[in-house]
Amino acid sequence: MEQVTIQFTENCNLQCSHCYLSCGLQGRTMDKNSLEKVLQNIPENTKHVVFTGGEPFVEKDTLMHALYYMRINSILPKARIHVHTNGFWIKDDISVYRVLRQLRSFRVSGLVVTSRDSYHKEQGIDTEKLGMHSGSPIFKGLEMLATAVGISRTSGRLIRVNVPNARKPLPFGRAKLLPEESLRNYSECDARAEKIYNVTISPDGNAYPCCWRQTPSIGSAVETPIEVLAEEAKKNEVFAALIKGGPMKAAEVLGAYDEKDKARYQANPCVECERIFKDLR
Repeated sequence: MEQVTIQFTENCNLQCSHCYLSCGLQGRTMDKNSLEKVLQNIPENTKHVVFTGGEPFVEKDTLMHALYYMRINSILPKARIHVHTNGFWIKDDISVYRVLRQLRSFRVSGLVVTSRDSYHKEQGIDTEKLGMHSGSPIFKGLEMLATAVGISRTSGRLIRVNVPNARKPLPFGRAKLLPEESLRNYSECDARAEKIYNVTISPDGNAYPCCWRQTPSIGSAVETPIEVLAEEAKKNEVFAALIKGGPMKAAEVLGAYDEKDKARYQANPCVECERIFKDLR
C-alpha cells in the first residue's frame, strides 16, 4: 500500500472557513486504544503513514503516544512517517527546534505545515513566520537540530519540513459557504486506481478510499486489517466501479448517472462523488 492517512482528530484550535471537515473545538478524537489497533492493522508494505486532523498538536499527547507505540513495537520500521499541522506553535526557532527534535526521536521523516493561506491568516496564524528563508523560525530551528545531532541541515537523516503553497478548497464542510469563485475545479479522483493504494482513517476508525471521505466507509480499521478491507472493497460492485472509473462509473452502477452530466463528472469528480453517495454515507 502506498499511503495510510490517519485523521485521528477533528479537534482544532482554529475554525477556518475553508475546512472540509468543519473541524474546531471539541471535535472528535480517536482514543489511544483504538489508535493502537489501527496501527497494528496497517499493511506491512505501506510506504507512507500520515498523521493529520484537525490539528494533531492540539491532541499532542495522543499523537506522541501513537508515534511512541510505533517505535517501541517496531511497527512499519521502513515506512516514512509524516505529520501535518497548521503550525500554530511556530513562534520562534526554539519552539520549532523542540518539536522537530521530539518528532525525529520518533522516526518522523517529514513535517507538513499546511497553513500558508489567507484562511489560516484570518484565524491568527502568522504566515510570515512560515517561510523557509534564512532567518525564519523554521530554517533556524532546522539549523539548531542539525547542530544538536551533528549532521548537515540538508541531510535526509534529519527531518524534512514542507510548507506547500495554498490550494483552493473543495466545497465540503464549512467550505460550502465560501463564494463559488473561491472553490476549485478538481480534475483528479484520488480513489481511482486499479487497486486501493491510499486509505484514510477517520477518528471513529472507519476507513475510506480517499482523504475527502465522501464515499461510504469500506469498514473499520480498528477491527479489521486494512489490506483485508481493501480487498473486500474491490469485490463490492460500487467500490470496484469507483476504483476503476471514478465517480461516473460508480454512478452508473447506482443508476444515478445521466449522460448530460458527463462534463460535470470530468470537471469536478469529487463534488459528484459527494452527490451520488449522499444518502449512502
